[in-house]
Amino acid sequence: MGHALSEQWLTSYEDTKNWIDLWIASKDKEFIRLGIRTLPERWKKVIKLLSAEPGKKGKTNLRFLVGNRVTKTLQKMLDREKAMTALLKNEPSKHEELVQKLQKNLKITNKNLQNVLTELSQYEIEHIKKATPKPKYLYMFKKEATPDFIRAVCKGLEDENIFMFLAAEDPEKPNEGQLIIQGPKEYCGALGGQIIELLKAKGAFKNGKFQGKATELTAAPKCKKLIKTYFDSM
Repeated sequence: MGHALSEQWLTSYEDTKNWIDLWIASKDKEFIRLGIRTLPERWKKVIKLLSAEPGKKGKTNLRFLVGNRVTKTLQKMLDREKAMTALLKNEPSKHEELVQKLQKNLKITNKNLQNVLTELSQYEIEHIKKATPKPKYLYMFKKEATPDFIRAVCKGLEDENIFMFLAAEDPEKPNEGQLIIQGPKEYCGALGGQIIELLKAKGAFKNGKFQGKATELTAAPKCKKLIKTYFDSM
């Protein structure tokens, strides 16, 4: 009953009052009627009840639209439906079904991507561990990488005594992302501050490791040059 009534379009004050009489407890009737009586006449032409839910102290909360807001909201809904139809290339009645399918496929794709990145991180770790001679530093900035990926690489190489610069861009915020700097104290002392300044990073060193957020990853190539110059001069 509630669902059917909530979908009605109420076109007069009397219809609205009668509908509320059916729904609202007697203690709330006078309050609701008073509220509707005080509405401007131009607002009483169309009233759309959206929902009714229990309120505090035994009262009932109503959500509704009146007057021009009804037609404006309807127009926005129609425009949104038209846009969704163009994007999904499907009829409106199928929108929900198609979106659910897309969400399911995206979840599977993300899981597969995570598995691939895990395997790639293991490959990178083994490649560096087996390298001869062992590199003095690792610079890795992959826009397609994730924070989990660079953390996995960092953890896998934490006992290798090499300087590491690892960054991953946030897909929703270009030029910003996760930053990890780790390595021997000497190297971190010489390079850490300069890298943090270049990338305008926020965070702090703890136990020989910096983990934070870089806000200017466009400067990553400068960091690469800085690191290379430092180790080439040793």
